[in-house]
Formats: sequence, structure tokens, C-alpha cells
Amino acid sequence: TPNKMAKRSHNELSLERKCALIKEAESLPKPTQKELGEKFKIARQTVSDILKRKYAYLKQHEDNLNASRKRLKPTCRFEQVNVLLWEWFKQACAKKMPILGTILQTKALEFANHLNIEDFKASNGWLECWRSRYAVKFSKLSRDSVKVNLESVSEFKAKLAERCAGYDISDIFNCDETCLWFRLLPDRTLAQMADKCKGGKDAKERLTVLFCCSATGEKLKPLVIGKAAKPLCFGHIDPATLPVTWTGNNKAWMTTVLFCAWLKELNKTMHTKKRNILLLLDNATSHCIEALSNVQMLLLPPNTTSFLQPLEQGIIQNVKLLYRTHLMSNLVAKINNSSSATELSKSITVLDAIYWIEQAWSQVKDSTITKCFAKAGLGTDSEIIKTETSESNESETWLQQLIEHVGVQITTAEYMNFDDSFPTEETYGNDWEQQLLAQHLNPATVNVSTFKDQSDVEEETSASPVSLSEALNTL
Repeated sequence: TPNKMAKRSHNELSLERKCALIKEAESLPKPTQKELGEKFKIARQTVSDILKRKYAYLKQHEDNLNASRKRLKPTCRFEQVNVLLWEWFKQACAKKMPILGTILQTKALEFANHLNIEDFKASNGWLECWRSRYAVKFSKLSRDSVKVNLESVSEFKAKLAERCAGYDISDIFNCDETCLWFRLLPDRTLAQMADKCKGGKDAKERLTVLFCCSATGEKLKPLVIGKAAKPLCFGHIDPATLPVTWTGNNKAWMTTVLFCAWLKELNKTMHTKKRNILLLLDNATSHCIEALSNVQMLLLPPNTTSFLQPLEQGIIQNVKLLYRTHLMSNLVAKINNSSSATELSKSITVLDAIYWIEQAWSQVKDSTITKCFAKAGLGTDSEIIKTETSESNESETWLQQLIEHVGVQITTAEYMNFDDSFPTEETYGNDWEQQLLAQHLNPATVNVSTFKDQSDVEEETSASPVSLSEALNTL
């Protein structure tokens, strides 16, 4: 009897290992498919097949699908229900709602009915498949659930080096949004304010600004979101020539549409530069997860941004310090020619704010950014130095003198950090489920190059400036 040919051992990679292979294939110097096959103990043809479907694998991995899954399942006929329920689940988690399996099954049946899907049963088997696909685990919601999970912080930092493997430190970025009341004046009521603000309504006085920078101090152009597509104060200025990326919507908030458009523009830029970057970001509901060619996203664990978000370790605070120094310097320089600072501030336009934002952002030192990344776990222990340098202390002293010049007795920190807790993204109201369903049934379209999620041109300079006490009254 002729000898039987020895069977080749079958080694099927999990989704997590496939994504690791894809990242390895994009590293420099670029390995051959044969070398990848030897490293991951699979055939060269299998390597080729994985790379051909890399965007599908990356998309499923970033969608939080079970990383131990080995096969990429075809789209099921209830895909619309699955995706819509996942979006509902994320919103419900953001609202700290307790969620049980029966609640998910009930919601899924409701969504199927709205989608005119008649043969959907929401069985226990379907629920287990859905939970496995999105790696959803149920846990008891406690009073401390919204507090920082220090154990999650430690675990994330311990694995951060592994997740950043293959990326040069200059290719690791972080992005984050902040609210900016661009005309805000200091007043005495802030000194007695005890409660933190949780929202804001007057979009004409508020901007949302997205900052993005690398661990080595490379700063990208800020994205500034206002009330109007082209405020009248722009005049004949083309928004494309501004030192920031300008866009607008009715509430001056970040939306999923705007963030996805910004993300695709970032990917296009990195593709042109032949760079592959890792982007750290929080799990804000407006942050879409896209499978992109040159930008890999890494989500921070929930309720950990105060420890793990580099921009929150002092970078944004530094920007606001410098911005409000520009604002107060402008007012003080002209105050002798006006009856009050309030009257002067009426002349402050969105265009003024844009240039002050750009100036403040450019003044943030590379060393400050590097230290903040190190404090968040991306750097050596020797780099974790207190970020309040002598220069920033001098800026705080100067701003305090400007505040006192207009006769107000509040601290620099109170004025500088007032708007930190205001919302920066789209939020659903009491009818959030109906809004989510409507958004799913009628998805918004966007022109990536022009960010067309904007309101009509409208007057912005006519509004009276608000003081801190007036801002609080809008809540």
C-alpha cells in the first residue's frame, strides 16, 4: 500500500490574530506574505486571502465583534435589526440605563416591526448570537458605575504598549472635543458657583472645537463647529482659507456625520503622506468607527478619559488658558474707549475666536503635549513631569491680572475651566429612541470635502455677550 501523504495541520486564525497579521503586513520594512505565513503558521495563500479582505476584518474588529471568532460570517437577513439594536444599546449605555436580555429582545421586535420584517422572532438563540457578535456582557449597574474604573485604567495601560506595537511614537495620535464659550466674560457669580454645569442652549455664544495631536507634539488643524455654515462676519473670506477647518450645524455640536467626515479627511491626508497612524479616542456617541486604510482607531474604556485621554491631561486646559488670555488682552486694550467690557465684547466675532483658537493651539509647546501623553501612559516614567511649567504659571498670572483689571474677583481656574462640562456632541432628547430610528431609516449624507452638515448663513454678531451667570441661566 503506498504511503499516504501526511496531512497539513490546519491553523485557523481568530479575528484578533487576523487583525494583528494585517497590522504586521503594513509595518516597515514591509514583510513578504511568505514571512507572514511562517510567523503566523499559516499558508501563504491564506495570508493573501486575509489581506484581500482586510477592510472587512478591521470593520468587524472595530465594531467590537467577538475577537475570538474565526470565520467572517456573511451578512444575515436581520442585519438591519442587529445594527439598529447595537446603536440603541450604545445610547442606552451612555444614559446609564440598566439593560437585560429581555429588554434587548423587546426592542429588537419593535425595530423589526418598524422595518417591516415579519419573520423575526427575537429568540434566545438569536440574542446569544447578537451578544457574541458584539461581545456584549451584562453587568449590574451600581451607583459608582459612572465613576472612574481604576482597574480598567491599570489594565488598559498594561496592554497599551502591545496595542501600539508596530507604530512609531510620532504616529500615535489622540483627538478630543471641547466646548468653548468664545465671548464669555468673567463675573462675580462664578466665585459662588458650587455645582457643575451639565449642558448649554445658546449655540450663538458657543463653539465646539476638536483638537488632534501626536505623542511627539505634531498638531493637526483644529475642527471648529459653529452655528452657521458661513457667518456674516466672514464677509468675502472663503472658509477653506481659514487656519481651522470650519463647519456648522443648528446646535454647534459634534455629530456622527461630521466626525465621520473629519475622520475620512484625516485618512486621506495620511494616505497621501504614506503614513499609518493609531488614533486614540473616547467612546462618545458621535464617534463613528470606520475601517480605514491609514487610520487605525483605539477606543478608550468608558469613564477613564480623565486618566487615559492625553488631551485631558492638560493640553486642552493650556489652550483655553491661552485663548482667554487673548480675549481679555483684547478687551483691556480697548476698555478705555468704551463704557464697559460687556459693550466691547459685543464686537467679538466668530472670526476673532477662530484666529485666537489657532494662535492658542500653535502656542502649546511640544514638550507639554509629550508630557501629557506620558501621563496617560504613552511615554517613559522620566517624562511624566508636572505640566504646569513656569511659562504656564506666568500665563496664569497674566490672565489673573487682566481679570482683576476689569474689577472681578474670581480665580483664573474658575474662569478658564468654566465650560469644560458643557456638551460637545449631539444628544437625543426624551424621544431619543424615535430619533435614533428616524436617523437609521433616513441616514444623512455628507460631502466629505466640504462637511455639508451645516445651517444657512445667519447673523452672529448681533447677539449680546453672556456672562457666566447668564450662561448658567440657559441651563
